[in-house]
Amino acid sequence: MTISVSQSFINVTKTHFKNEYRREINNDEIFHKIFELLIFDQKIDNQILYANINWKIIDDKFQGVYIPKDNEVIYFTQILNPINNVPKSRNTFLAQNYYPCKNFALSKNANLSISINPFNLRDFNPEVLANTILKDIKVLKTLNVIFNLSFQTNDNIYSTLENYLNDIREIKQRNKHNNSTFVLYDEDEITLYGKVDGANKSTTFLTMEILNYFAQIMEKNLYFFNISKNKLSNNIVEFLLKNNFRILHSNGEYILQNIKNKAQPIVTNRLERNQNVFMGNILLKYSNIENQIDLHKCFCCDYPVYNNLIKAHIYRVADLDKLNDKDLARKLVISGDNGFLFCPNHDKEFEYGLIYFDLESKRFCVNKNKGLSGDILDFIGKRLTRNLIFENEFSQEFIYCVNEHIRRINKN
Repeated sequence: MTISVSQSFINVTKTHFKNEYRREINNDEIFHKIFELLIFDQKIDNQILYANINWKIIDDKFQGVYIPKDNEVIYFTQILNPINNVPKSRNTFLAQNYYPCKNFALSKNANLSISINPFNLRDFNPEVLANTILKDIKVLKTLNVIFNLSFQTNDNIYSTLENYLNDIREIKQRNKHNNSTFVLYDEDEITLYGKVDGANKSTTFLTMEILNYFAQIMEKNLYFFNISKNKLSNNIVEFLLKNNFRILHSNGEYILQNIKNKAQPIVTNRLERNQNVFMGNILLKYSNIENQIDLHKCFCCDYPVYNNLIKAHIYRVADLDKLNDKDLARKLVISGDNGFLFCPNHDKEFEYGLIYFDLESKRFCVNKNKGLSGDILDFIGKRLTRNLIFENEFSQEFIYCVNEHIRRINKN
């Protein structure tokens, strides 16, 4: 019986032992641990002897093994922290290395399953897993990925989209600066705003797959807006198309004609309330500034239901329509520099000029020029509960829009 072990897994394991234990570990020790795990997971008959296994090292870059006889790829999780036997990282334990293993399995047209790391067979306790890891496990189970006997948890699948999004909201409440993905949906469509660079890529990919799963059940259209600083690579675009996403671009709708050699976008600029793109540009702007803002809440208060947040234009669309410079108007109607995220109450207060953004203090303030009583001014002021730290320097476009808002609300 042949078992193919990736050189990548061997290298990572040897590095772990060198860093954590200051000792060298040889291939035979690694193979023995894999053999013991595969016996436990019932991938090898317990009558087979270790000496009868033909161990083959392959150069493919994934964390796991391939059993040609059964045409099965087995993905191993990241080895646990040796001090307390908990995952070293919420992202690298499971999600980050899943897709290289999945891609290898697809190249072999093989089955894919997941096992605990062979060196943690006797140490693994599912109760120590963070909520983000449990969420990823439920996503993978919903997508019909098999978890082997060594890696069993009590988590069920996600039965509905709302069930999944509720978990996402709870996790984001605990990790307020987790601005890698946002999901909004209505009767007809689901829009994912996500980062696909670095450690964010695997999380966003899992989100794409689970949203595609529910979109097909619910018959909804899917849209994706990239809020990474980097452009989408061709392989990411291919993954999006495979999962039925239409890709939105910061300048309009991103329609792909040919993916074989290069993504070729057709960009349409329209002076209309293209809310998906406008939202994406707001997230693109504020998720990448140095002083990160919790984008799951109103910019003025702690209202937390981000699916209800309103994408507010600073320089109103009605006024942009009157501009002689139509190119500028088309730019500003979807620009992140012309937008804030508000709860319904603060959206109205901003529109009616009861509050405004003060460029000098870099915060939202009550407008004392509206002739309101002291009690009302005090009431509005007390509801401005978030003291956000905005950029050290504002763009000229942002300053222009804010000044136009102030000019309008103080005109009368």
